[in-house]
Amino acid sequence: METANIMGRQVVCVRRPHGLVTRLDAVCSPNALDAQAKCREVAARGMACEVVKMGRTYYVVVR
Repeated sequence: METANIMGRQVVCVRRPHGLVTRLDAVCSPNALDAQAKCREVAARGMACEVVKMGRTYYVVVR
């Protein structure tokens, strides 16, 4: 489990390759393509999403 301070809030990174992303999650992603795909999934459900890269990890942050 990783945490990061993104956009002024502490987010916990949940590694879930195929799973529901909730508003409270930031999903860890090993690469940009995977992160963008997860972000599109979230957007398709009507939630705002942003991909943030910190170090070597991509965070898919649901807003």
